[in-house]
Amino acid sequence: MFISFDPTKHVPDINHWEGVIDFDAYELGGARTVITKLTDGRNFGDPLAGYALRHAKERGMKREVYHFLRPLEDMIEQMRVFKAALYGAYFDPITEPVELDVEDVPLRLRLRRLFRPIVLHAFRTCYLMLGVMPGCYTRMSLWNPYVGPVDWRAEGLPQPRLHAADYGYNGEGSGITGPRWIDRVSFPDGWQRWQFTDRGRVPGVTGACDLNIDRGV
Repeated sequence: MFISFDPTKHVPDINHWEGVIDFDAYELGGARTVITKLTDGRNFGDPLAGYALRHAKERGMKREVYHFLRPLEDMIEQMRVFKAALYGAYFDPITEPVELDVEDVPLRLRLRRLFRPIVLHAFRTCYLMLGVMPGCYTRMSLWNPYVGPVDWRAEGLPQPRLHAADYGYNGEGSGITGPRWIDRVSFPDGWQRWQFTDRGRVPGVTGACDLNIDRGV
């Protein structure tokens, strides 16, 4: 089953997996935000991110981007690549939201003592390079066992905004009213954005894409 996009409730996010977006149809269907992956690891940039971000800028849409974190790759180099790509997209991280996507836990790092320092290093490096704390996209079923509670103030960092993925009991967010198992030490304010499905149908987008709900929307 697919979920039809409701512009009064949903915020889509897109990347190159959806192919070339028809932005006339996307805008006509009520979308007012473009969220897209900009970079992935230290040597991959989404080939269609520039296309999406330029359309968003020309149409006066809100723009947001994220970097897909690769824990086994050099973190400083990853953040240098991310910063360079932001510059190339005429994207200002001070005024336009950025996120780090924390969802890749390689098998050999599946111990908290191994994975947690990498994640903290990533957020610290991004904060120092960009001058702004990125939001955090993750699943609590990953964060809780492999990262665990973080006292951001004790780490010398601001608290990141939480963008939590939880697709509920059927992949469509059914049976729940928000993402579950949130770590209230790491994210005392709870979630600000909830990705509730990857089965969204959005005008102008070929196939399925992710849909989110923002608190207060």
